[in-house]
Amino acid sequence: MLEPDSCSNCLAWGLLFMRWCGGCNSFARPGPHSPCTGCRRSGPLRKGYCRLCWCQARTQAATTGARAESLLPTLRHHQLFFAHMAPLWERVARPRLPKYERRGRPRKPDPPPASPPGGWLQPALFEVCRDFTGTDPDQHAGPDNPWLAWARHTAHRLGENTVWNYLNRIRPVLIPWSSGYDHLREVTRDDVLVQLDALHGGQRQHTLIVLRSLFRQAKKNGTIFKNPTSRIRVGQREYGILQPLEPEHINTSVAAVTKPADRLVLALAAVHAARSGAIRRLQLDDLDIGNHKLTIDGRIRRLDDLTLHFALEWLKFRRRRWPDTANPHLLINKITALGTGPVSGVTLSEPFRGQAATLEQLRVDRQLEEALVHGPDPLHLAEVFGLDEKTAIRYANSARALLDQAAEQQLR
Repeated sequence: MLEPDSCSNCLAWGLLFMRWCGGCNSFARPGPHSPCTGCRRSGPLRKGYCRLCWCQARTQAATTGARAESLLPTLRHHQLFFAHMAPLWERVARPRLPKYERRGRPRKPDPPPASPPGGWLQPALFEVCRDFTGTDPDQHAGPDNPWLAWARHTAHRLGENTVWNYLNRIRPVLIPWSSGYDHLREVTRDDVLVQLDALHGGQRQHTLIVLRSLFRQAKKNGTIFKNPTSRIRVGQREYGILQPLEPEHINTSVAAVTKPADRLVLALAAVHAARSGAIRRLQLDDLDIGNHKLTIDGRIRRLDDLTLHFALEWLKFRRRRWPDTANPHLLINKITALGTGPVSGVTLSEPFRGQAATLEQLRVDRQLEEALVHGPDPLHLAEVFGLDEKTAIRYANSARALLDQAAEQQLR
């Protein structure tokens, strides 16, 4: 068992594995110990000084900006410290080289910060659309304009990040081509298709987009004569089959929400498949309790008994907690009750954090359940939930695949 003790070399206090702390064990060198030039204590030395003197010199160098070695002869005292803890000179933030300088490339210097000109300005009498068809940007743009200089610098930096991302994406493609070809003009359409056939989903789309950019620029510069990626379609992204949530996951999320507002959010997502943004935008006028109607993003839905119960519970709590608020939104909290804005997205998702069934997964599960119960009909899903045609087809395809799997298992 480790016990607190003082290092016999640097006097640091802490839990030690032996007589010396870890820093002194790394500092020690083979050979006889000699008196330190600064404190005259006998021990391992580096350039004539012990580790305690070096620690004090580095501490002073971190605050003064001088070199630690130059401060060694001027030491008149020592500040003790705890073992296995970062000293002051290690806690001071050290400047880190930019990514491009670490790779051996000089970074383009930043232009002076752009700022509007000072002094008095004549306001415009009326707005007029400007016509730049008769100007040449290369000849008429003022090179001393700070706004233009900063815009060019920002565009340059954005282009360099983009180039590195593109090269990292097609590096696995260019390496096999470089072993068999001497020039890009030797790459054919079949070579591109072979590389794309080995990829799926977003990787295939991104790789094709990068190859198009590469060969388009090469053809523009006259490096190649024909673009092998022309007329190769990206195609639609392949999605997997949506899976319904397990009942125990839903029950865990239901048990996790205890506040009236959170229970109403749960009902809106799990029963009405409302998105987080739509829930935040709900107004008090969207809730028609007398006619049992609820308007979500302009679509009128029937107010079921469960949602009605949670809505009445929340309205009672809201009226008791903030009776004089002027916020027209249905959901408010202690911050938005003082204004007229909606609650944040974190306010809705925080109660479901760490749960297997999150707010978004509950919404997806509700739409998938509708497709499984009423049949995989995209028109029905679009009419009930206001989905676009591609999203409705995706839910219908997933429901059809799940129904086919269930039928096959029954036959077996």
